[in-house]
Amino acid sequence: MNTLLTKIPVFPIWPKQIDINGVKIAVRGSLLDPQIRRNLMKGRYEAAERELAAAFIQPGDQILELGASVGIVTCFLARSAGRGGKVVSVEPNVLLKPYFERQLEINGIQAELIHALCCPLWKQSIPEDLASQTYLASYSSLSGRIARSGEQGISVRWITAEEVCRETRLEPTAVVADIEGTEVVWTEYSPNFPESLHTIILEVHPHLVGAQKAGRVIQAVVDEGFRIAGAQGNVFAFQRA
Repeated sequence: MNTLLTKIPVFPIWPKQIDINGVKIAVRGSLLDPQIRRNLMKGRYEAAERELAAAFIQPGDQILELGASVGIVTCFLARSAGRGGKVVSVEPNVLLKPYFERQLEINGIQAELIHALCCPLWKQSIPEDLASQTYLASYSSLSGRIARSGEQGISVRWITAEEVCRETRLEPTAVVADIEGTEVVWTEYSPNFPESLHTIILEVHPHLVGAQKAGRVIQAVVDEGFRIAGAQGNVFAFQRA
């Protein structure tokens, strides 16, 4: 049951921080817009990811988090993995870094943050059709995605999941990914998940990629030897079959 330190304010006088299931979350002075703050106060923000992480992330897990945002889910992952675990987080929006660091600091949690766009493939090279794509970031909210044709994005380094793991010496046992449609690459290229990986928590984005491609993304994970072990809305938990 969520433990909240305050009620939702009638006027926008927000608390410095709130507590959800033992994780402190910075509110005042954060980038969170009023709607996200209200969802936080009601315990709804990223509720699916949090519930699936609590159910499937195990103590000692070595976690690759793709799409770290300001580190709220990161804190829940690190707590579930415990002292023997490790979290490496990838986030393309460099503007979020100080807020990510603040979020981890108030919880006494450590995670390694990589500023890059991650192609979720275990291979050394980025597919050519992705390598030239830019990133569309929004400072006033946490939304960010690959720029579409005609949109003016910013250039951010692309890196594969394999390269992230090699650079950080991570032998991943779990992947948690909210990458705003980039997961569709799995419908064109085999993910080639490492044998060490036993859990995947993935948010699919049919509103961005279409229902058929979202279904093919799920099938691509199943084809790699995983089964659907849990689901909350558009967020799925897979475990190696």
